[in-house]
Amino acid sequence: MFSPHTRFSAIATLAALAAATLSACDTAPTSPTLRPGNAVASVSTTGNGGPSGAHYNLNVIGVPKNKSANFSGGNGGRIFVDLSGTTRINLTEGDFSVLDANGTDGTAAFQLPNPDNGDGQLAYSVWVRALGKPGGKAGYTPLTEDSLYILSVFEEPGNPFFDPDTLAAEFRRRLEGYGGLVPELSAQITDNTQVVYRPLEALLMPAPWYRGRVLLIGDAAHATTPHMGQGAAQAVEDAVVLGELCGAELSLAEVLEGFMQRRYERCKFINQGSVQIGEWEQRPTPDANFAGLMKQMIDVVAQPI
Repeated sequence: MFSPHTRFSAIATLAALAAATLSACDTAPTSPTLRPGNAVASVSTTGNGGPSGAHYNLNVIGVPKNKSANFSGGNGGRIFVDLSGTTRINLTEGDFSVLDANGTDGTAAFQLPNPDNGDGQLAYSVWVRALGKPGGKAGYTPLTEDSLYILSVFEEPGNPFFDPDTLAAEFRRRLEGYGGLVPELSAQITDNTQVVYRPLEALLMPAPWYRGRVLLIGDAAHATTPHMGQGAAQAVEDAVVLGELCGAELSLAEVLEGFMQRRYERCKFINQGSVQIGEWEQRPTPDANFAGLMKQMIDVVAQPI
């Protein structure tokens, strides 16, 4: 399923626009509207700056024109919407579940429990993943109150080279067809020097990662794509574990083997999980479970190293 060396391509730039936030109050049914092109998947987490309290994951999957939604597989936390129209998604109170997954007819529905934990707060926070379309995705991440960066990830057959003087135009072309804030952000991409284009590569070296007294750590052993946001974190964990082992009264062989025992499977999961998310984004399948895999990642990294 996973290849040891996988390439994607990404284009990213900075744009001066404040990020929008969305909240839903469950004191009465609400009807948020998805505009054309806004195929999104929602992922909320605790830790790493996320809010505390109960979290629910809902994938909203865009269906291209003249295509039918495949309702088989999956875990039930999905709603299908048309990419070329408007879908009204109704929210009511109750245990978390999808009541009407077929939004291609114009309406869909799901329910969430009352968020009031006794302090009188009746609002949900909505965390949204990147907007997607067949063959790629686009998204944006707030940086300050008046700036953010926007990204686009597409398969680029042959890993082509682009003239630096054309990067802004190439970026705008890949953002065509998206809805939401993307058209407004795209219009601001005019400075070629502010556009960064790089291939995304994943590499997992077979065990062991050492020979003699030389040990590979970090990206030299397990370079990963950014889909799980764990690349730098895993390199830091490598250093922490290696430091602990070197500070103990162990032989060289015990240090090296102890490092592999503590690091290999954890890094392998992050590496392959990130690649899997990238594959799902490029070639969606009915059983793609972004939220489930991200939750599994959170459970894994919460374990002691």
